[in-house]
Amino acid sequence: MEVGYLDKVLKVLSEQGSPVNQFRQIRQIIADSKVRTFDDLYRYLYDNIEEFAREGTQAAIILEIAKAMREDINCVDKEINVMTMIIEILKIKQG
Repeated sequence: MEVGYLDKVLKVLSEQGSPVNQFRQIRQIIADSKVRTFDDLYRYLYDNIEEFAREGTQAAIILEIAKAMREDINCVDKEINVMTMIIEILKIKQG
């Protein structure tokens, strides 16, 4: 398992740019990392929310992280669940 993927995901989320490109980059980072459980990612995004989300969007993003954590428990493909959360985060950030 590659722990460095957390920093890479955070870096992409922190950058300004096309949400479609950010989605693709994050999807590739996660695929390359070979990670199959995402508890560390949920916590990392929550702990570092100030790094990628403006103040007015943080509550909505925390709710999306919590939703993904709840759904993760019964989810067959956890990567799809995480990428769904990323889509929602990118939509919130876009405003």
